[in-house]
Amino acid sequence: MEPRHKLILMVVLVVAAVGALVLVVRPKSSPLGKRAGATPCVCAACGQEATQSLKSVPDTCPACHEKQLYPAVKCPHCGAANALLLIGGPQGRQPVLTCRQCRKQFAPGAQPQASGAP
Repeated sequence: MEPRHKLILMVVLVVAAVGALVLVVRPKSSPLGKRAGATPCVCAACGQEATQSLKSVPDTCPACHEKQLYPAVKCPHCGAANALLLIGGPQGRQPVLTCRQCRKQFAPGAQPQASGAP
């Protein structure tokens, strides 16, 4: 093998090794690991939480493969993810959800309650 070809092969191997190292070592919270348009989701069937781009609503759950994956909001009381299913009700009123974990009602977009004494 010619020295020039050896050099090219070595450069390609070094670049591939560095790329593999970045994929293995990067933290889960890294922006490199998040896809554009990824949103918090929860499966209404199995409760699996995920962060991904939805192709449709509902989408297919990566865990149970049911078409029950919906965008989610966190409960301001306990932090559990709750599916944003189609909510009916009078127009002009803020929809109210009941948390699937703590059973308290909240409006999507509500701020988490502060803990501790003033």
